[in-house]
Amino acid sequence: MGKRLVSKLCLNGLAFSRLACILEGPLLYRITLHLARSKQFPEGSLRYGYELTAPLDAQGHLDQEEWVEKRAYCRVRRFWLDEGERHGVLVHRSGGAGGATWMID
Repeated sequence: MGKRLVSKLCLNGLAFSRLACILEGPLLYRITLHLARSKQFPEGSLRYGYELTAPLDAQGHLDQEEWVEKRAYCRVRRFWLDEGERHGVLVHRSGGAGGATWMID
């Protein structure tokens, strides 16, 4: 099992930081995203975020090629204070910034 940290990521228009990636198996990682600093949350928040299981490439980006092969294992858990947990799957769509969009369904 390996672990690495990534400084910041945007998901669904919200900035997240404190991204911890823990190896789950061959090319799958458990990724935890916590809400980054904002006007409403000057210190960020550990109570708002997402936990994903997904493949990452060597640069730490979501790996579309591996996702195609392992999409059945790519799950998402949303934890949001006062709203409870929501569960879904990681979905890739063409278009958007950089030519692709990752979504939670």
